[in-house]
Amino acid sequence: MRPLFAAVFLIALLAACTTPTTPAKTTGAAEGTTSGEPTTTVTEVSPASTTTRGSPDTTTTTTPTAALFVVAEERMGRLAVLEETGGRPCDLDEPAPCGPVTILTSIDLQYRPHNMTSAGAILWVTHPSQGNVTRIDLVDLTVVSQPLGVEPHDVKASNAGDILYVADEEGRAIILADPGTLEELGRIQTPARPHDLAVGSDGTVWLTMIGDDRLGRLRDGNLEFFPTGRSPHDLLPVPDGRIWFSNWNSAELATFDPATGVTIEAPSGVTEPQHFATDSAGDIWVSDIGDSSVVGFVEDGPTTITVGSAPHHLAFGPGVGVVAVSGSGQAVFIDQNGVVGRIDLSPGLHGVAVVLVEQ
Repeated sequence: MRPLFAAVFLIALLAACTTPTTPAKTTGAAEGTTSGEPTTTVTEVSPASTTTRGSPDTTTTTTPTAALFVVAEERMGRLAVLEETGGRPCDLDEPAPCGPVTILTSIDLQYRPHNMTSAGAILWVTHPSQGNVTRIDLVDLTVVSQPLGVEPHDVKASNAGDILYVADEEGRAIILADPGTLEELGRIQTPARPHDLAVGSDGTVWLTMIGDDRLGRLRDGNLEFFPTGRSPHDLLPVPDGRIWFSNWNSAELATFDPATGVTIEAPSGVTEPQHFATDSAGDIWVSDIGDSSVVGFVEDGPTTITVGSAPHHLAFGPGVGVVAVSGSGQAVFIDQNGVVGRIDLSPGLHGVAVVLVEQ
């Protein structure tokens, strides 16, 4: 990171403030479901206002050339913004901080951060306990926080950047919002509590639900459900069309093929898989809370990297990845060969995201 950018970033941070806005009106009613074959439970998005699609989030138009790693320090109510600095990698036995990473700054939030997602230099954060979602521009540090749903757990942006999808657990709905203003555009009710979301390369939104064995697929305004016979937790669409997913309190990784409706076991090598990420080579990684590690399914077979107690979310930049290790309170940086850096933050880390900014 160039010194000039770091200085501008810190000056902007001092001037940033949280801007509350008025909650949007919500509409829609829950639909019934049936078991067996995939069933369409909702066929049209019920609009919450006269706006039917969000405007593309084009506030930041800089060319992404540098990666910032953002980690949610949930118990502390803040975000840690980390950057690569170059230098010698370290391993898990060396005292932290070590390796080619450093803390650029911290961002205090009004509410505890949980899950996060990003697009370019924009970051969106959920606050389930407060029913809010926050948007942060990491170039000019503008912050917008908006009540959105009852218990927004997960958030993802559409591939086009014109819609924000929010999984509202307690509200039992997928909320569609404008990614710039966070105004609610519509909602689709779900038969159970939606937990995690993922957007495929074709723009299809996939979701898991607590206590339900089905995967949900939102496409062209229609929400369909597919039985898996498992207990899906987190999920990851992959280029061949399959959906990888972890299962609650289980050692099993599974894959679902939408073309056939068949669910099979994924490659073994994990004890209790949690959350997914893909690296720059396209390899699949998953945090393994049962083995204090992350597992990468690379070309030569599964590779296991010990990172510390209770690894949670992980994300990869162009080179390295970061793991939020909740038990130790460390952000642990990895590549395909092992641990390369560690930074002490605070216990109870949760979501992570990689934000791309102009260098």
